Amino acid sequence: MKELDDQLGKPIDRYERVKLELKYCIAETDPIKRAILESDIARHNSIPVQKVRELLKSMESKPRSNDHNA
Repeated sequence: MKELDDQLGKPIDRYERVKLELKYCIAETDPIKRAILESDIARHNSIPVQKVRELLKSMESKPRSNDHNA
């Protein structure tokens, strides 16, 4: 998604890009924006919307211990 390119300033690996898009979607609190993001992620990456939702659910349920390493 263009927002990620603008924030990072460089092209990134396809798989890393999908992970970042999913994390960006998880952080979205507005349900309408989140639904649009889910659809955009699915369309841009040729992934069924249901699979995107499964991935989001899986990522949301995992502990985020790696993000807070000291």
